Amino acid sequence: TETYTFKGSFKSVPFFNSINYSYRNSNSFLKEHEEDGTASLDSNSNTFVFKFNLDDDSYEKRLLLQYNHTKSPMTGAYLPTSEAYERSIAYFLRTKNKPYEIDFSTRYDSNSRDNNNQRYGDTSLSFGTSFASKLGESFYYTLNYTHVSRSPTIAELFANGVHGATSRFERGNNKLNREVSRNIELNMQYSLNDIDMSLNLYRNSINDYIFLQDETTTTSGKTDASWNQNNAVMQGYEISLSSTYSIGDGNLLVTLSRDDISGIFDDNTYIPRISPAKNILSLKYENTTNDTFYADIVYAESQGDMSSIETKTNSYVDLDLGYSKKFIYNSNQDVIINIYGNNLLNQAIRNHTSLVKDHVPMPSANYGIDLSMIYKF
Repeated sequence: TETYTFKGSFKSVPFFNSINYSYRNSNSFLKEHEEDGTASLDSNSNTFVFKFNLDDDSYEKRLLLQYNHTKSPMTGAYLPTSEAYERSIAYFLRTKNKPYEIDFSTRYDSNSRDNNNQRYGDTSLSFGTSFASKLGESFYYTLNYTHVSRSPTIAELFANGVHGATSRFERGNNKLNREVSRNIELNMQYSLNDIDMSLNLYRNSINDYIFLQDETTTTSGKTDASWNQNNAVMQGYEISLSSTYSIGDGNLLVTLSRDDISGIFDDNTYIPRISPAKNILSLKYENTTNDTFYADIVYAESQGDMSSIETKTNSYVDLDLGYSKKFIYNSNQDVIINIYGNNLLNQAIRNHTSLVKDHVPMPSANYGIDLSMIYKF
């Protein structure tokens, strides 16, 4: 992948406090070594963004204009040669200098997807709002609601062939509708005797949820899979407890967390490839001499809530350890050395969200070291 980005801003502009602009050109080249090895997936995209600052004493305000054009010349790939155009205008508003915070944002999109034989186009309106406030000195909460529309991607619309990354013969669906989700989320944070507690609850109702559905047939030795839609509900929670302890010349942050999500279609079948519940113990120690030690212990529960074509994923315990050191040579130059070890228990870990989890497990025990330099001009 090659990416070039040009950014700039105008500070003295009539009617606006400032204007930020950017241009990004990205080129990616991928050759799939499947079948006869001739499949080539290339992509070129150009993106223009203009962000207008409209702040005043009472509100933070932004106006955003964005244009993206993506060309995807394919050779023998599961996707045909195609083009995508995405145009949007968005507005953001946030209160300032208040004991509470209210956000509001809205976006209008006009999108099209084209190949030699088919065309898809639509327009959509998305919006979201949130309210955040404190109750006393220890309790903080945020309530969010979003209504988001998403256009189908080129792959979801036009795929027709073997996709090496998923080990599937994918078939697109040019009759797909926009995916529309309505998400409500409540986040609560509470501090008690140096212990920080956080609970996040969410429920996302999705009309025309787009997903890749495995079939019971095969083509060219690969499992057939087609892009389909169904109404669905995803809901879950994230909970964490954390506390900081002073040890020697540093601080130890201990965090215990759990997250769990469920996904069900309207016909009471399960959404495929939903992540299992995870319980995590994280330890991070930092001292005054720029040493950082960390340890993460993850217990992922088994996932038996699956679609009819999926297989159960077993539970596992994962242990990651690491150490990093920052060397400050002068005010402009830092060097950071990082030593790490992942899956140190050498477990057979399979990612339930992966399309190839039955064939390709996650990496076994692995170790590494990396070195980075930060230079400030």
